[in-house]
Amino acid sequence: MTCPEGQVYQQCGTPCNQTCRSLSYPDEDCDELCVEGCYCPPGHYLDEHEECVPKSHCSCYYDGEIFQPEDVFSDHYTMCVCRGRKWECTNNTCDGTCTVIGTAHYLTFDGLKYKFPGNCQYVLVQDFCKDGSGTFRILISNEGCGFTGEKCTKRVIILYKSGEIELFNGNVNIKVPPKDDSDLEVMKSGRYYIISLGKSISVTWDLAMGVSVILKGNFKDQVCGLCGNFDGIQNNDLTSSNEHLEVDPVDFGNSWKVNPYCADVEKVNPEPYIDICMYDTCACESIGDCACFCDAIAAYAHVCAQKGVAVHWRSPALCRKILDELSLDCVSPEDCPVCAVGDGKIPHGRRIVLNRDDPQRCQSCVCEGKNLTCVACEPVEDTLTPTTPAPEEDIELPPSEYSCSKMMDLAFLIDGSNKLSEEDFEQLKTFITGMMKKLHISQKKIRVSILVYRAGPTIYLGLKDIKTQSQMRKIVQRIKYTGDEVASAPEVLKYTVFHVFGKAERTNAARIEVLFIASKSPGKFRSILTALKNKKIAVIPVGIGPYVNVEQIRFIEKQSPDNKAFLMNNVLELMDNRDLLIDHLCDLGPEESSLLQTTSTPTMASVLLPPWSQPAPPSFSEKPTRKRLDIAFIVEGSDNVGEENFNIMKKFLEKVITAMNIGREDIHVTVMQYSETVTLEYSFREIQSKENIIEKVRSIPYQGGKATNTGNAIDYISKHTFTPVNGGRQDVPHLVYMVSSSPSTDVITRPPRSINVIPIGITPNANIQELRKISQPNNPIILHSYSALIEEAPELVLQSCCSHKHWAEVPELCNKPMDVMFLLDGSSNIGASEFEEMKNFVRAFIRSAEISNTSIHVSVLQYARENNLEISWNVPQETEKLVEMVHSIQQREQGPTRLGKAIDFVVQNAMSESHGGRPSASKVAIVIVSGRSEDTVDAAALSARMNRVSLFPIGVGDRYDEEQLRTLTGPSAANRIMKLQNFEDLSTMITLKSEFIKKLCMDPVRECIDEDGNRKKPGDKWILPDQCHTVTCFPGDYTVLESHQINCERMPKPVCHSNLPAVKIEETCGCRWMCPCVCIGSSSRHIVTFDGLNFKLTGNCSYTLFRDIQNNVEILLHEGPCRATPKMNCMDSIEVKHRGVSVQLFSDMAVAVNSERVQIPYSSSLFEVTVYGAIMHEIKFSHLGHNLTFTPRNNEFILKLNSKSFSSGTQGLCGVCDQNHINDFTLHDGSVTPDSSVFIQDWMVEEPGKICEIRREDRCSEHATSHCHLLLSDRFAECHRVISPNMFYEACAESSCYEDEACEMITSYAHICRENGVCVDWRTPEFCRKGFTLH
Repeated sequence: MTCPEGQVYQQCGTPCNQTCRSLSYPDEDCDELCVEGCYCPPGHYLDEHEECVPKSHCSCYYDGEIFQPEDVFSDHYTMCVCRGRKWECTNNTCDGTCTVIGTAHYLTFDGLKYKFPGNCQYVLVQDFCKDGSGTFRILISNEGCGFTGEKCTKRVIILYKSGEIELFNGNVNIKVPPKDDSDLEVMKSGRYYIISLGKSISVTWDLAMGVSVILKGNFKDQVCGLCGNFDGIQNNDLTSSNEHLEVDPVDFGNSWKVNPYCADVEKVNPEPYIDICMYDTCACESIGDCACFCDAIAAYAHVCAQKGVAVHWRSPALCRKILDELSLDCVSPEDCPVCAVGDGKIPHGRRIVLNRDDPQRCQSCVCEGKNLTCVACEPVEDTLTPTTPAPEEDIELPPSEYSCSKMMDLAFLIDGSNKLSEEDFEQLKTFITGMMKKLHISQKKIRVSILVYRAGPTIYLGLKDIKTQSQMRKIVQRIKYTGDEVASAPEVLKYTVFHVFGKAERTNAARIEVLFIASKSPGKFRSILTALKNKKIAVIPVGIGPYVNVEQIRFIEKQSPDNKAFLMNNVLELMDNRDLLIDHLCDLGPEESSLLQTTSTPTMASVLLPPWSQPAPPSFSEKPTRKRLDIAFIVEGSDNVGEENFNIMKKFLEKVITAMNIGREDIHVTVMQYSETVTLEYSFREIQSKENIIEKVRSIPYQGGKATNTGNAIDYISKHTFTPVNGGRQDVPHLVYMVSSSPSTDVITRPPRSINVIPIGITPNANIQELRKISQPNNPIILHSYSALIEEAPELVLQSCCSHKHWAEVPELCNKPMDVMFLLDGSSNIGASEFEEMKNFVRAFIRSAEISNTSIHVSVLQYARENNLEISWNVPQETEKLVEMVHSIQQREQGPTRLGKAIDFVVQNAMSESHGGRPSASKVAIVIVSGRSEDTVDAAALSARMNRVSLFPIGVGDRYDEEQLRTLTGPSAANRIMKLQNFEDLSTMITLKSEFIKKLCMDPVRECIDEDGNRKKPGDKWILPDQCHTVTCFPGDYTVLESHQINCERMPKPVCHSNLPAVKIEETCGCRWMCPCVCIGSSSRHIVTFDGLNFKLTGNCSYTLFRDIQNNVEILLHEGPCRATPKMNCMDSIEVKHRGVSVQLFSDMAVAVNSERVQIPYSSSLFEVTVYGAIMHEIKFSHLGHNLTFTPRNNEFILKLNSKSFSSGTQGLCGVCDQNHINDFTLHDGSVTPDSSVFIQDWMVEEPGKICEIRREDRCSEHATSHCHLLLSDRFAECHRVISPNMFYEACAESSCYEDEACEMITSYAHICRENGVCVDWRTPEFCRKGFTLH
């Protein structure tokens, strides 16, 4: 025997667990211990390339995936990084969760899944384990689960610190409270109860069969029971109560019984009985499924009874009174759900025709339950007779006229559950009838069966039913929507094996089931799918909508190479993929013999070409040459055009298309009409033949419409028309000819440069300036009338598209959404000229790249000691606008370089959706580095990799640290590093054949996945259904998956300048930690900005607190003398302005809208205004999500911005929320001052008739600063752990001349504590007594 290189021959070796993968996933069932063959030498394993490598050289594996160097995963207890082909792991102490699902399924703290169907009470988890002492015990049992007809539920007993709590029958019963009431908290959230025991234990119950126990890390390796021991190791979870490690979950579960006299669970293998049940039930036809099914269940129950386990499984609705296998008493049989028809019986779901030969008495009947529902047979006139001419649609055409003409038996299985709405159900029926028109349906070619499945199947059309095409479609359209609770796919698949395909067998025909599934199906698929595979029946699952179970669909797909899954978001998306589905079905059909193909009769074209196309070639000045192009024609169909002119457009299209070389390897054409919306009349996916397209053009109806939304039409073309899913080819130029005679009624955005738009404008009403903007760098075609559209335009179009001009092809590598951020070094190491060169580099990139909504977006951040987001992705992404903004960036010279802090800020803040980040776009940061960073970059680089941010460091000069650059990219992506001698070389990288841009676009992410399993061509790109992954196909069948998923749970929380805790912001593709944007007004004289700066207001003036120009929001604070203490100023009112509406909140709790007082609560499309306890106002911004509270009696306001809907360019006394307090004192003109008095003066607002007095105090008349120490005392100790009091203490000590002011500052801190769940009772009769107010 000759062995492959690197392997050795062994006469007696074991193939078990000899691969690199088996090191992580050993095959525990492998028992082949002595097999002759070739094996790796000792200590070596087969890697994914089938080569023997040392153990240390194996790739890292986790959860079935191959990981490359620097990849990371974490579980409950460890965070591991793949380095040197091995995992380097660090231990974490995390929470553990144990879950019980249904009657018998357990998932331990350490992740072990097992099944234990116990009927006693058991210890679920306890800490009375090793030395007998402990604090809690949780017991669990199933109640009513052994008796059909009774509700099956869980009973949970919680014993904790001398207390007893029972969860049963939908209620939480506190039988004995714990010693300390504060240790028990019961909350209800939706249909769940959450029971918190102290700070380390919580139990979640779904009121039925689901229970979860969550333990803090301090219980690690301290517990035992059915939930395992929580030590991070699955292998020892089945440790019994006597500390023996069991192999079988049944033995393990029995050991944790509370009552030793309760019967053990006996082990009876149900698999043989499942096979018997499956076969008998499927084959049982004479009286339906019931009797055979009941016998199989009874046989298994009888064996269980012999083992001492009595299962009361019969009920009035299920197999009652046939045979009681426990008592062995025979009783009177009752009918199963079958229908009696004369002397015979038919099962539920079966259709039968009675009196077929008597037209007057003929009935078509279906059995539903025990009821036989009948309707009259179709009238005789619906059938074809020799004297009745057949409808045109029923004439059988030559095979070439159909999309598929092969020998197939095809069953359509329709989901009848309520997860499809009635409208969706009707659209699905229309889709199926549309497919049937495309198929060569006959008894010799494609036979069709139609079934709807609910709890059971109902058949409407059998394979042997001889019907015309129109009759078949009528049968489908007459199917009624029922919207049942359940649709069982296994049941309908089982039915089709014996009663559809089994009764109409045909040799040499493919057998296919198209399973339309919109819901999670009950029952198991494995056995029936095995039977289908053995009988060579392919199943094509088509998942529709949000309720499908993707795991079930993927499981069906994996059972056979012919089973291909399709996943659609809705039925409309299914319509777009009809041809894909037909193509796959046709691929499964057998090829016909070449003899038959060559002898078929040729057919005449069904479309007569126009006269000018036949006698002679077109009389154009230049003969079109053969080209490969994708051309889209889109014509205006608004009311401004009129039907007469629209028909002229159709003739123009016909004339142009006739003269083009259209074919599979030539020009492809799509046709659209637009007005208010876009209508796709003929797509790239349809047959690319001149005759078919012209036939369709002639039949296009004029749609009309009051608007001419040219911008919407261009946007539709940019996003959809040329994509692979719509039939666009990625390796040919893309052209658009848009015929329009009206100005656009919406905003137009330039399409990507990869799409060449040539507008055809018809004067006098066409907007020529608008058309030139659309067509750049090409020129529009301008015509003086519609008649010129026929006389002149065709030759101009053919000259521009198809003669000598060489159109630029679509970029193969850079046509994908990508959010690019430039990090410019603004430190003191950079000179003015060097900073200008960096700006030139960014401008050159913008001019060279494809800036569009479907391609690249650009933002710019300047970093040094602090970070300044100069341009966010929120700004208009237009080339000239971006170039202008880059030109205006000024160097800030903020001191030394802190690159690690900058990258952290980019990943956690600047790249968020609130700053314009697109969920579907890959994230790239181009970092220009000229010196060594003063802070470490390791953690920031890891955070970037975990959040799929690709870092491209550019080292300039000789002062940077090369090791830091390698840390930024990681060892597996070191080719991203670029090194330049001079700053002048930056721009050269862009102009040199665009190699730099290609480098960005080709950067791969390490995993390769093809979601649908389709064969793709180089250049194809698609977004996965979760909108968070993009897949691109490169030459050589090299597919690259780009993930845009962000996992904030694995990132450290940022330390916020405001000392407030970071909040988690949920986004489309994960989450981020962001510092909350909270501005606080405390007492009458203190403002704390979003980023934590504080200052005093000393005048009774009006001020702009907050202004957001982008969202048209302004908030004003009106100050005045306090009524109780005139020497001090108080908040008289706060005014909110938004979209032309003013809401003013007064200190007497009145509210005015546009100066007119209104009743509270007040609600409008912009605001919701509420008053709480007659002391606090609250305004909620309905669309933006901001929140403002104003408590006049405490002289306090809090403004909270919604992190997702504010722009970073905010202004006013509240500052800029960007984690950079240096720019908080920004003035109207954009400059920054260090002087708070200048800042305050700049944001004063002059009010008519109001005198603004500035009061300055030289000294304190009282000494209240000693009261400020209360903030640091134990009274607030619990809140200290959430929010640091230092900022409030410093402000209090610095500014509190009076006890009133100290009280106000402490009140502000207490309010923030309360907002974060900590309530502190700190007032006393002697100090800041309750009810205290300045007003």
